[in-house]
Amino acid sequence: MIALNIIIFVNSGNNYLSEKRLADLVNLSEKQMVGVWRGSNETVTIDANDLVVGDLIYIESGMKVPADLLMVSGQDIAAVEADLTGEPDMLPKKVITEANL
Repeated sequence: MIALNIIIFVNSGNNYLSEKRLADLVNLSEKQMVGVWRGSNETVTIDANDLVVGDLIYIESGMKVPADLLMVSGQDIAAVEADLTGEPDMLPKKVITEANL
């Protein structure tokens, strides 16, 4: 019985540690860095989880958009909103102006 309990505790500890390592790797792989303008003419690269209201971000081709955004400049932009709405179609985006607010 003692040997069986030792085996159970060692296996449980090993399983816990491997699951914790896997969760840490998944969190690291989901980390997304974005360029942000915060009151200056140069971009600062930060983690997407640190975005706040009012940040202006730089979006490149093929990039996942890290937040709900308003586009202030750009042209011929389309986005797949499958993660939000479930629709796999590319939806065109328009720049926000006084006329279309």
